Amino acid sequence: PVIVLSNNEGVIVTLNPKAKKIGLKRGMNFYEIQYLIKKHDVRWFPSNYELYGDISDNVMIAFSQLVELMEVNSIDEAWLSLKGYERYGYEAYSRHIIETGKE
Repeated sequence: PVIVLSNNEGVIVTLNPKAKKIGLKRGMNFYEIQYLIKKHDVRWFPSNYELYGDISDNVMIAFSQLVELMEVNSIDEAWLSLKGYERYGYEAYSRHIIETGKE
């Protein structure tokens, strides 16, 4: 099980399915669940918002190089317009974007 803690390491902000399976939930106070952490050998990590922001910037730059029109909605969400890419096929071009991201 893996959890990621808030910036001040006070609460769980995200967790994987194994962590959910043992009863952990987003928003739980980290210090109140120490017994579960130890009992289930939960791996925990502090948030790294600076790194997250840098990764987000890199992803948004990559997106902007793959489409002509894009709207950034938040640090981890953007809307890409595929207008003009019909000739490639929407699914095929979407797969191209995914594959480009794996490089």
